[in-house]
Amino acid sequence: MRPQNVRGVISLEGWTSHHVSQDAFGGQTTNTLSAGHQAQYERLRQRVMTLWSQAEIEEFVTYWRQWDGFDFLSKTGLPILELYGDRGQERPSLDKLRIPERENIQVHWLQNASHNLHLECPREVARICDRFVEKLEGAGT
Repeated sequence: MRPQNVRGVISLEGWTSHHVSQDAFGGQTTNTLSAGHQAQYERLRQRVMTLWSQAEIEEFVTYWRQWDGFDFLSKTGLPILELYGDRGQERPSLDKLRIPERENIQVHWLQNASHNLHLECPREVARICDRFVEKLEGAGT
């Protein structure tokens, strides 16, 4: 509503396209979740899904399959923090993530975390996000 008020973007596994899941991570989104985190993820997912009708789910899937954030990332001057879990494997290239290499885009990897890094390492995610926001505030942007 007020893009002029946006000072930066924090993206937690914010894939630029639905293809990134397969292309960059071989479709693995939960391979590093412990049994407890997997149960927590399923509870959260079910709670959300009960709030959506079948039509809303289908509409979301349609939008998601059409989404392509590469153009935005290529053009914006906003500072961007991209957080990704490495799934305990070799980290994919920016090309596979569909993230352009630009000075305003910082990619931070969390070791042995998956797509659900907010469940697996919430303190580390919060610490990294806090540092990013503090840097923005210090720069007066």
